[in-house]
Amino acid sequence: MTGPLRLRVIAPVRLPDEAIGARQARYRELAGPGLQVDLDPLTGPDAPRALDDAAAVEASIACVRAQAEAVTPDVADIVLPDCVLDPGVIPGAASQVPVLGILQLVGSHLAALQQPFTAVTRNRPIADELHRKAGEYGFGHLLLETDVIDGGIELISDEPEWVRRLSAVAVRRAAEGIGTVFNGCSAVAVPPGLAAGVAVIDPTALALQLLSLSRSTGLLPVVHPAAQPVPA
Repeated sequence: MTGPLRLRVIAPVRLPDEAIGARQARYRELAGPGLQVDLDPLTGPDAPRALDDAAAVEASIACVRAQAEAVTPDVADIVLPDCVLDPGVIPGAASQVPVLGILQLVGSHLAALQQPFTAVTRNRPIADELHRKAGEYGFGHLLLETDVIDGGIELISDEPEWVRRLSAVAVRRAAEGIGTVFNGCSAVAVPPGLAAGVAVIDPTALALQLLSLSRSTGLLPVVHPAAQPVPA
């Protein structure tokens, strides 16, 4: 591959313009020279404004999937939902462009290392879906527990407060002997050295690093074509 790997990132909820801009800037900062990342807002009348209950999570899955299926190879090489719940990511499903997930990429990496981990999310519905999705991918046994830090969607924009709560959890988990904590929000950056004795994962950053490595080695995802009818 000679040019950059083009990622079309889709927001998981309906976001204001300033939030879209902040997330786009974060992706471009993380991407590096080998990746081109463009963030699309989630559109459609059923797009939720926050993932605060199971119905909103299901709506996000449906809306992101519909938007992902419309992405064509002339504009992107990979579709990546901007959410650790991987809304709309269905392994093996037909699509015009491969649809990969942040949890899928990072969790598979941890699974290859046989690394158990805990997670942090802002509410219980997100935690429940994170565990369900990890189980769907086959590494649910490695996701030991999830700590809920109890906050509305506005907490995502208050990065210092999120990091303060995340740090408190990481310190406690390190004291319990947990070696890895997964930050359950794709939009919040994790500063280095957050807690001694525990690796606190910024899943967005690690997912982009893994995709950058794939590009540099020429190992790119494969499109799953629609099922073909069996000849009579």
